[in-house]
Amino acid sequence: MSLDTIAQAAEAGADTFVAGSAVFGAADIDQRIGQLRALAARHSHGADSLDS
Repeated sequence: MSLDTIAQAAEAGADTFVAGSAVFGAADIDQRIGQLRALAARHSHGADSLDS
């Protein structure tokens, strides 16, 4: 999962994401996780499930 595709996956109904190199290849891992979570939540039909 990357910044380019996570929104599409969330919009399609995905609620579980795997992000290997999108996270571990980032200079700031915490910031990247925040970006991915925000994008997924913004496009999710059930954004509350991302808060667990």
